This record gives sequence, structure tokens and C-alpha cells, in this order.
Amino acid sequence: MYKIDLFQNQQIMKRFLLLQFIVILAFIVLSYKWSMAAISLQEQRFSTNLLIGIVGFLVIVLCHEGIKTVLFKMMSVKTRHYQVKNGVFLTFLPQYYFNRMTFATVMLMPIALVGMLLFIVFINMPYTSIIFTFAIYMGYSLLSFYLVFLALRDKKAQYFEMTEAGLVVYRKKPAERTAH
Repeated sequence: MYKIDLFQNQQIMKRFLLLQFIVILAFIVLSYKWSMAAISLQEQRFSTNLLIGIVGFLVIVLCHEGIKTVLFKMMSVKTRHYQVKNGVFLTFLPQYYFNRMTFATVMLMPIALVGMLLFIVFINMPYTSIIFTFAIYMGYSLLSFYLVFLALRDKKAQYFEMTEAGLVVYRKKPAERTAH
């Protein structure tokens, strides 16, 4: 058993936030380039892009967390705790153990569904502000991608628990508590 906690080490957190900013900028540039080549893009002012991008991102995060809540209900997870830590909205599921596939699915499915939703919206309304919304959301989603990468990189890791202390990784099924 070991714990993955990005929030206790300030140096790692600063690097992660910088990486998120770089990912946001990269997605803005790449999405802008792709959309200019593929469709007729509706230009907006920078302030409009930023304002609508941030408001759109907040709406998208609600959709993202709604999808996660539905997944948790489908898995019959009864105890959920939510917290905002260092600007990131986190969900804790103490004493619930995910296997490898379930953990990856719960972490990545909301990103895939919201990404498809944003793509459909963008195809129908090709505004530059949607590119900003998408880019900010991809920066936000980097934490989920990173946790899945860390968790699945260790082939011996079999079960995962999301706690306030971070992601706890187990190599064997925890015996002291009921595992799901």
C-alpha cells in the first residue's frame, strides 16, 4: 500500500499548476489551428473568449461531476465527500475500493463524454470561446489523466481508494474492510 498525494508537496503542486497552464495554452493553440483548417471559425474578442470560456468551464465541471455522481450511484457508493483543495474540486470515497478497470473508467469516462459534448456544441456553434472552454477543461482534466497514469503504471497495483489523504493504492485486496 502507498499513497499518492499531490497537495501536500508545494513544489510538486506548483509544477503541476504550471503544467496545467501549459496544457491550456497548448490546447488553445492546437484547437484554434485545427478549427481554422476544418471549419469557418467565428472570432470573438479576447475578453469575451476568457469570460465565456471560464463560465462555460464552470458549467462543464458541473456536468463532469454529475456524470461521476451517476457512475458512483450505479456502483452503489453510499459515502461521498466533496472538497475544494488548491482550486481543484475533489471527490472522496472512503472505504470504497476500485479495481483497475473501474478506477480508470470512473476517472476517464466523464472526460470522454464531456469532450464529445463540447465537440458537438463546437461543430454547431464554432465560436472561439468554446475553444477556451475546452482548453480550460482539458487543463482541469489533467489531474484525472495523471492519477490514472500513476495508478496503472504500477502493474502490481490492484485496488484504489480515494481518500482525503490522496489516492491510496493497494497491491492486494484490503482485508480489514469490505472491498467492492
